[in-house]
Amino acid sequence: MKEKYLYAAVALIFLSFLLMVLSLGFQKIIGGRLHREGRRVSKGIPQFDLSKQDFSSVKTLTTTDGTVMDFIPAGIFIRGSRPGEGDADEMPQAAIYLSAFYIDQFETTNDRYEQFMKATKFPKPFIPFFEDEITKITAAPLPAVGVSWDAAVAYCKW
Repeated sequence: MKEKYLYAAVALIFLSFLLMVLSLGFQKIIGGRLHREGRRVSKGIPQFDLSKQDFSSVKTLTTTDGTVMDFIPAGIFIRGSRPGEGDADEMPQAAIYLSAFYIDQFETTNDRYEQFMKATKFPKPFIPFFEDEITKITAAPLPAVGVSWDAAVAYCKW
């Protein structure tokens, strides 16, 4: 009776391994197709030389807490890298339309984020590194790190 279970377990492990190999092969095929499609699409996307742009007329806004923000007008921006540049997760390059928005000129510092956490009772961000000397990255004037997407949205609304 034990032999039956042993054979069944070996067969199950073999089938799992076979399924994993097949799925990896499928992912490679799909990834290749996506890469080729990204290369095809990116050929039609214009490339911009920002060094020749004039940013002297940028509108700014200073908030009540002294944060200086720049106005970003609505328009198209190019997301991602051209083929042969960047990592695989930066492909395919695409033209994306964004509505107008304001963005801080500088990163949110740990002390500003601390004010947000105290005011909203939001939990501290999880930082899986530097357990011994966490102050190397959490000092007041440094940019806040370990902030989740939801926490960043809550901070922006705050």
